[in-house]
Amino acid sequence: MKAIVLSDTHGDIKALDYMVANEPEAGAIIHAGDFARDLINSPIFSLYKSYTVNGNCDGIPASVDEAVIEWGKCRILLTHGHIYGVKEGLAELSKKAISLACKTAIYGHTHIASQQDVNGVLMLNPGTGSYAKSIITKPSYIVLDASEETGIVSASLKLLI
Repeated sequence: MKAIVLSDTHGDIKALDYMVANEPEAGAIIHAGDFARDLINSPIFSLYKSYTVNGNCDGIPASVDEAVIEWGKCRILLTHGHIYGVKEGLAELSKKAISLACKTAIYGHTHIASQQDVNGVLMLNPGTGSYAKSIITKPSYIVLDASEETGIVSASLKLLI
């Protein structure tokens, strides 16, 4: 399964349109919070398998605070990350992922794209999908490729142009 992974869109729906237009093989879209409603309120939402969680800026909750995505042998923890203190480190988030038997965790909140292994968990942050919020880095997203048969997950960071 290929998926577009984004976070922190903060109302920038043009970015979502760009991602979908440039990733025709994607069968799912994952939004890691902070304006998850950008995806939920979009016509795109019903065209894909869509997964969303609330972020710290979502006000009226549009979704849940965290979710486990299961695709065959893949188990992926999805959270915005603020409840795990991801700006200070990823240890708590990796512990939560391990406790849920997830080998991958997707989070946002920092607005900085990142891909790293922490305690055997692949930690993925797509950065911000908003041009207005991309102060430190360029707006970005991740294309996730998850094998339902083997459970192996790979990720590719993409910049919005």
